Amino acid sequence: MDKIGNTGDTKTGDFYTRENWGGSDQPNIWSGDTISHIFPIIDFVLLPPDTTWGADDDTDIEYVYQHLL
Repeated sequence: MDKIGNTGDTKTGDFYTRENWGGSDQPNIWSGDTISHIFPIIDFVLLPPDTTWGADDDTDIEYVYQHLL
């Protein structure tokens, strides 16, 4: 929810591009002017092989489809 565009009163600025990769994360719509202390750099998030990656609203059904395939 960092860069979702300018919608009504929510102003998040320009979307991230390749040039942002590896740079500082920007504040999201819930954090005010504070950047994430969990992932302060725009990068991949890798988990150990024995953990489960949680679904989000864009991929939950796709995981079910992949499992069925």
